[in-house]
Amino acid sequence: MYSLYTYQIDVAALLLDLTDGSKMMYDALDGKLTKRSVEALIQDRYSLRCCPQFLGPMVETMHDIARIIEIEMNSANDNPLVDTDTGKVYCGGNFLGEHVAIAMDRLRQTVGLLGKHLDVQIAQLVTPEFSNGLSGCLVGNRARQVNIGVKALQLTGNSIMPYLLFLGTSMADKFPTHAEQYNQNINSMGHMSACLARQSIFVLTQHISICLLICVQALDLRANLIQEEQTGYDARPLLSDKSRQLYEAIRSVINVPISKDRPYIWDDGEYAYDEQIASVTTALTTNQNGPLHKALESTIDWLRSKRYSNQTP
Repeated sequence: MYSLYTYQIDVAALLLDLTDGSKMMYDALDGKLTKRSVEALIQDRYSLRCCPQFLGPMVETMHDIARIIEIEMNSANDNPLVDTDTGKVYCGGNFLGEHVAIAMDRLRQTVGLLGKHLDVQIAQLVTPEFSNGLSGCLVGNRARQVNIGVKALQLTGNSIMPYLLFLGTSMADKFPTHAEQYNQNINSMGHMSACLARQSIFVLTQHISICLLICVQALDLRANLIQEEQTGYDARPLLSDKSRQLYEAIRSVINVPISKDRPYIWDDGEYAYDEQIASVTTALTTNQNGPLHKALESTIDWLRSKRYSNQTP
């Protein structure tokens, strides 16, 4: 049974920690609604303002899923079960895996929601009406007659997002009803749901990689708007310590040096984005000793430390 204390409080604290010291943020913690300018929004849109309330349930769900899978993996699920002391044989159904099926359905739904949240935030970054001064599609060289900035990256991510939502549809309710002469007239579909969950997680990692590349471009452009003479397109002096580590790590992984004179993307055709997406995805999933994992280490440790912490004895 869970206590009334929720994960959204933890997520809010984490976000404050990750952004502590940033010079790119508007501090509204005093509650005075002091706007930065006449044009500035009094309150941020839901995808930003409601991050703790949106992500908190996601973290809680993932920890709940991990608990369920651990119990199932350590359960006695053979059939039949034999009591070695008495020699009695019991025909049961602990093998069914309904807990696994429902948990994997929930995991895929959560992954889809995370993908949708990322997609909405990126849409705001690339749209001038919502980005507070950034160029459309985060174009670097505005003097060039034809320049699409991060449009190709955003379109790719925007295509991935519906796929993630599709993969989030349930499998546990789609069991066969007549297998093995009706012996298996109900089935959890846990194996198929788990296979789809693995696929969903891999696709989400690609989506995250795309989002990180877009965010690097946005940070470069924002830095140039804030303090053009001092920092140019180098965002490091304006970032929080933890954001700066991630910013530097991504640049290292894609082998694009940080420059005061130009952002990550200046003109079309400079990079093979598929290769850069693959590099970031690999760094996220396999290279645990690399710079990207090290930059995310404190957040990963935080996520692990919160497992079951909100459960009452």
